[in-house]
Amino acid sequence: MLKHVAEIFALILAAICLVGFAGIYGYELYKGAKLFKKPGGLDRTQATAGDPNDIKDPYSYVVTILTGLVGAVVAIFFGEPASRSAILPMSDWKSGLLVAYGVIYLVVGIAGVVEWIFPQRFCPSILVKTLALTFLGLVAPVVTTFFQST
Repeated sequence: MLKHVAEIFALILAAICLVGFAGIYGYELYKGAKLFKKPGGLDRTQATAGDPNDIKDPYSYVVTILTGLVGAVVAIFFGEPASRSAILPMSDWKSGLLVAYGVIYLVVGIAGVVEWIFPQRFCPSILVKTLALTFLGLVAPVVTTFFQST
């Protein structure tokens, strides 16, 4: 019974982390897109990280931790050998949440990269730049492993 309750709490915490990651980066990407729509936007030569007063330390620390956590879960997802997965069956909730982590990280990561390298007079948040670099850092070993295993 106690193990079952612990699993439910862990599932809730994992879902909260994923929602927090998606919400924070969704907001950061939205802010960047909104800046892009303004006439003139922000000039990359005048600013390097959007509005410096916009991002407070606790916010950036939480975002950094969530990025690392979600990236680590996705890395585990891609690094898990098929034979071990068959030995340790996952519940439907756990496997569904793992797929959601992968999909959300992929969508948010690609959006972050696109927003970061967009060639217009536009400067995204430093958090978006960090996400883009972290995402690209994870993509390299995942793609390499894929081609080594085939």
